[in-house]
Amino acid sequence: MKIFRIIARLNVGGPARHVVWLTKELQDSEFQSVLVAGTIPEGEADMSYFAAEHGVEPVYIAELSRELSANDIFALAKIYRQIKLEKARHYSHAHGKSGNGRSQAAFIYRWLTWGTLIGKPRPVRIVHTFHGHVFHSYYGKFKTRAF
Repeated sequence: MKIFRIIARLNVGGPARHVVWLTKELQDSEFQSVLVAGTIPEGEADMSYFAAEHGVEPVYIAELSRELSANDIFALAKIYRQIKLEKARHYSHAHGKSGNGRSQAAFIYRWLTWGTLIGKPRPVRIVHTFHGHVFHSYYGKFKTRAF
C-alpha cells in the first residue's frame, strides 16, 4: 500500500513528529510511505533533523507553506506531479490547519484520468488530519469561515 503524506512544514511541534513517526513506521513489505514537506518560514525552528534521525527523507517543495498565497497554485502543481511520480495509488494523507493545495492535488490526481470517463477514477483515498485550532481565532474571521 502506497501512502503519500503531505505537511506544510516540519517546524517544531507535534505535527512534525507525528508525520515523521507515521512515515517511519509505515515502511515495510505491506506499506510504503513518502513524506512531502514545505519550507520553514524565517523565525520558526526547523525539525528536519528529527526526520533525519528517524531515517525519513522528505521531498521538499519550496512553494508549500502554511500561509495561503498565490504560491499555493505552484505548490498544488508540484504536489500533483510528485503524486504521479510516486504512483501514490492508495492513500493521500494531508496534515495541517488548511488544505493549501494538499488534498486538492490528490483530488485532481484521483479524477484526472481516462478511467474517469468510464466511471473508474484512480482508487486513491484522501484523508486530511487537521492539527491546531483552524476553526477559531487562528486565521481571522474571513479565512476561518472559508475553512
